[in-house]
Amino acid sequence: MSLTTGSRLGAYDIVTQLGAGGMGEVYRAKDTKLGRDVALKILPASFTNDPERVARFRREAQVLASLNHPHIAQIHGLEEANGTQFLVLELVDGESLDKRIARGPIPVDEALGIAKQIAEGLEAAHEKGIIHRDLKPANIAVTNDGNVKVLDFGLAKALEPSSAGAADLTASPTITTPAMTDLGVILGTAAYMAPEQAKGKHVDRRADIWAFGVVLYEMLTGQRGYEAEDVSDTLAAVLTRDVNWSALPNVPPRLLALLRDCLVRDPKQRLRDIGDARRVLDQIIAGDPEPAAVIAPAQSQTRPSGAQALPWGVAAIALAGAAVLTFVHFRETPPTQQRVRFQISAPEKSLIGAFALSPDGRYLALTASGTFGMQGTSSNLWLRPIDSLDARAVPGTEGTGLTQDQVFWSPGSEFIGFVTRDGKVKKVSVNGGPPQTLVSSVSSITRGTWGRDGIILVAQGGPVQRVPDIGGGVADVTKKVDGLPQFQPHFLPDGRHFLYYVPGASSEVNGIYVASLKADAQAKRVLPDSTAAQYVPSDVPGRGGYLLFVRGTTLMAQPFDADTVTLTGQMFPVAERVGRFSVSQTGALAYMAGAVGRPFSRQELLWVDRTGRPLGVAAAAADYASVRLSPDEKSIAFSRVDEANNSDVWVLDLVRGVPSRITFDPAVDNLPIWSPDGRRILWPSRRSGNFDLYIKAASGTGQDENLITMGTNNGWATDWSHDGKFVLYQRPGDKTGQDLWIAPQSTGAPGEPQKPFPYLASPFNEANGVFSPDGHWIAYESDESGRPEVYVQAFPLTNQKVRISAGGGTDAAWSKNSGELFYLAADRNLMAVPYRATVTTFEPGAGKVLFAVPGNVIRRSYAVTGDGRRFLIGKPVDESINEPITLVLNWLEELKARVPMK
Repeated sequence: MSLTTGSRLGAYDIVTQLGAGGMGEVYRAKDTKLGRDVALKILPASFTNDPERVARFRREAQVLASLNHPHIAQIHGLEEANGTQFLVLELVDGESLDKRIARGPIPVDEALGIAKQIAEGLEAAHEKGIIHRDLKPANIAVTNDGNVKVLDFGLAKALEPSSAGAADLTASPTITTPAMTDLGVILGTAAYMAPEQAKGKHVDRRADIWAFGVVLYEMLTGQRGYEAEDVSDTLAAVLTRDVNWSALPNVPPRLLALLRDCLVRDPKQRLRDIGDARRVLDQIIAGDPEPAAVIAPAQSQTRPSGAQALPWGVAAIALAGAAVLTFVHFRETPPTQQRVRFQISAPEKSLIGAFALSPDGRYLALTASGTFGMQGTSSNLWLRPIDSLDARAVPGTEGTGLTQDQVFWSPGSEFIGFVTRDGKVKKVSVNGGPPQTLVSSVSSITRGTWGRDGIILVAQGGPVQRVPDIGGGVADVTKKVDGLPQFQPHFLPDGRHFLYYVPGASSEVNGIYVASLKADAQAKRVLPDSTAAQYVPSDVPGRGGYLLFVRGTTLMAQPFDADTVTLTGQMFPVAERVGRFSVSQTGALAYMAGAVGRPFSRQELLWVDRTGRPLGVAAAAADYASVRLSPDEKSIAFSRVDEANNSDVWVLDLVRGVPSRITFDPAVDNLPIWSPDGRRILWPSRRSGNFDLYIKAASGTGQDENLITMGTNNGWATDWSHDGKFVLYQRPGDKTGQDLWIAPQSTGAPGEPQKPFPYLASPFNEANGVFSPDGHWIAYESDESGRPEVYVQAFPLTNQKVRISAGGGTDAAWSKNSGELFYLAADRNLMAVPYRATVTTFEPGAGKVLFAVPGNVIRRSYAVTGDGRRFLIGKPVDESINEPITLVLNWLEELKARVPMK
């Protein structure tokens, strides 16, 4: 909020605004109760709207208020007025140190006095276990009489930053890392960050000692020790370069040694106590004689003794000559860019779904869905500029149900393409404006790729298809290979050729292929790996590029000539424990650790009542996806992805807590459902190349049997009628959207099984159908209104059709005995709808909100008992919430040296 001169906030009259930054606006104000001038720091709305964060800050503020020292600005209190929360701080009348430095270097004697007072303030705080974490000249004030006050002490830990500008990332915005807590921790401005902070590691008081050294260096030289054009280069400098020691020609040796001790990158070798620095400053100020020898830390050269003077003199001449040669060399050869690695977390209290780097490397687009206990947790699209500190939600993408691998970029990085849960392919400008729909009804799309000639390729499990980026019809580009599905296309630089992968049981067929937009062109298999691949060019002209793909959980780089579409060298590992990744065309790499899907499915299963109150833990934290409760409510069937990225079906005995693996085939096996008697499990498997439906005893004994063959259209079962006569499943139609089909389980003519038949087939997407307890009705979701809603329709099909949800609905489920139908509203609230039904009529009552269901990305995120009194839900555990994206800048520099290229 902005306050004007003369306005009042609680007991404080606003005098003038003093400044604004990442931790709020600051005003000079008059305390009308005590008659004193104070500073008011207005806390950001993103902070004050979160009661949990406010409570955490209040606890921190109590500790910070205990800091009572002449060189630390006092916190008087945390107050609230007119819905605004603000800190009341000691007003320091003086000039900030950064403004003083801007006028030029500070003389040594003056700098020593300032540094001593800073050290005394730090020493007092460290003795109480409080670390500043954001020490920089802008947070240090010097009064007219020379008294120094350190400002914002400890706020870096207590507050989360608001939206920060990116104009000068080495100066005012504050860098954050997700590796510290799930809330995000303000860790320090880039130019003053300790190396361990820049890496997202744990920090202690030695981080303040590093920052103290950088500030002291800046006072003495009038220039920043670590300054670059953007945040990545600044972080690279912190991690890899020394400050310019030659800029300190007239500094006393003991002070130079102190600086070197403060600026050791390894915190174990760095000066351990700021009190030691204060003691050295006292000695220098007192004029104590220099010791006979000043020993520099391990990273610096040892000063020579007299006996070594001649050899060191020769060495100095040699170094001078080398410096000249180096200067000449770098005039001819550009300097090697430093590789920088840091981590990015999901927006607070959410899980990362898909992510993709823009081709120009300036942005990271990601989808994020909310987690346990949140309201309004539908997945939406976020945009994170790499040279900024915050991700922002993209307007118009709320509640779109974005899922894994469904985000892609235009070749010029102006637009983000994405796919919604209701089967729409859309694009949205990075500069704002509403999303535009390009395709209205696709299903099971795994990824899009956007070519330079205005063509978007998508894959739905069938052939790769094309659609104009201005919208229009979908047309096939490839033909199926032995009837196998095709996934995740990726354009090569020429805009005509593209990569895709074919999974399958046959090692002779599955793999990464290159195809062309040219009609009747033959696809070429280049690698036998069933995983998506992306191409990134080398930054050395004429050196070709690389295919990146995941083998097991290792990200591999394969030298590749995009012009001749041929492999040109030996592959090489890039990173371990990788599930998903994205690369820019400018040397940026983003990846998430672990097998695909694992960060989203690790959760604890809880029993809750109709208010959402936990009744007990049903199953300990583990990887559970597509959870289904058995008819006797004593077991669950679920799917799980192992470390090698293999998906299999499991059963867990909830009474004994014993899991049993049901499938062992290397193909994808997932989305299980129970037979009505609870003795068998039905699931889709891709072992034949397509998703056919298989069945097996729930005990895990016996053979896997192919129950229903899907042909070329992949599908999966959604329910089995309570009388055992019908299996309900879904599959895409050739000319329709996602359709619902019925597979009778009784025979027609003697010995002849009845054939499956379509139940609902329309231009819209009908999905997730479930039978009513009496088998006369089917609840399902359809996007015929423009978004998924829950409907009930008679079975066998008649004109009896009732819409249940209003404002969005998915995941319908019936209770056996309570006469209720449940579904998830768009805001993730679980709804209960009473009904009365006969064979021919269905009358729903008014829906009632029960509780919010965790916004997990797994299918079937809840189960209900037969009496409608208890619910089984998954609560994501902390490690899945906090799984970050690792971002590596200039990663090609290392790869060029390790991977031979022709």
